Amino acid sequence: MAIRVLHLLRSDRFSGAENVVCQIMKAFSQDAGIDMVYCSPEGKIRRALQERALPFLPLEQFTPAAVRKAAKQYDATMIHAHDAAAAVTAALATKGTLPILAHVHANHENMRVVSAKSLLFRYCAKRFFHIFWVSDSSLCQYRFARSVQEKSEVLYNVIDLDDLHRKITLDPEEYAFDIVYVGRLSYQKNPCRLMEVLANVKTQLPHVRMAVVGDGELGKEVLCKAKELQLTENVTFMGFMKNPLKLMSMSKVMLMTSRYEGLPICALEAMGLGIPIVSTPTDGLQELVDDGINGFLRDQNDALSDCLVTLIREDAIRNQFSDNFRQKALQWNDLTIFRETLRKQYESI
Repeated sequence: MAIRVLHLLRSDRFSGAENVVCQIMKAFSQDAGIDMVYCSPEGKIRRALQERALPFLPLEQFTPAAVRKAAKQYDATMIHAHDAAAAVTAALATKGTLPILAHVHANHENMRVVSAKSLLFRYCAKRFFHIFWVSDSSLCQYRFARSVQEKSEVLYNVIDLDDLHRKITLDPEEYAFDIVYVGRLSYQKNPCRLMEVLANVKTQLPHVRMAVVGDGELGKEVLCKAKELQLTENVTFMGFMKNPLKLMSMSKVMLMTSRYEGLPICALEAMGLGIPIVSTPTDGLQELVDDGINGFLRDQNDALSDCLVTLIREDAIRNQFSDNFRQKALQWNDLTIFRETLRKQYESI
């Protein structure tokens, strides 16, 4: 009898954790012993799943009662709950009747301190048979890490490099940007700071060009910031792009200014494409970016902008960083280990 895994997510959009779940489902799509379904509130995620031919079980509401109903409808063997809110909701829904695998995808600020979220996760953790954390920092900085240590394991995100390069060929457009940002325009990503750093770069490179790929609740605020800093000729807001990989591949450097992270898929994609990253020293990026080898990690805006200018101006340095990043991508992205680590937990119940 097949193991039936219900992947539970709170978001109705397609972003980082949602992308990871789609990759997990794809990795097991040919496995006769494991069936999977994506379960979240109805929304834009439906189209992303349809494009990937992945099964979707929509929730009427994101509540314990709705999750309980969905698990019964699917006849789930277990719930793989993605991020703290989904894990807590799964625990409240099942009350110990179904095994729960928790998967924490980001080092959220309110998980590092005593908060309702960190306390609820600790309380519900007794119902989790295992917990995956996406980075060392997300586990080590969890306020109650010691209480969940024995059932915890760090599982780094990976991507399919062959699929990455295949997707580039699907885009007929040509692009010419110096800097690229890919991600949500949200508090976590700190997008207004992108504009501040770009303004500093402009003082040295007046014709610098940046692409901002993504949308979110801070979209209008970021647009206003760009106008305030007189960057309208330097930045292009692309909005959400289903496939930004060719644009990324034709850019010189990726910029990230996140307040906190997990292990961003866009950063893994940049690594696979050999695009150096300049970023704040945040969570999983500290494990991905080797400072001065394949990118730069800096705290201050002036330092971030100086690093960007160096990589844009100096072809030899940028090309060396690019080669170093591609080599690291080959070592990092072991899909077999990733899949078998998951399988071990699925089959342990």
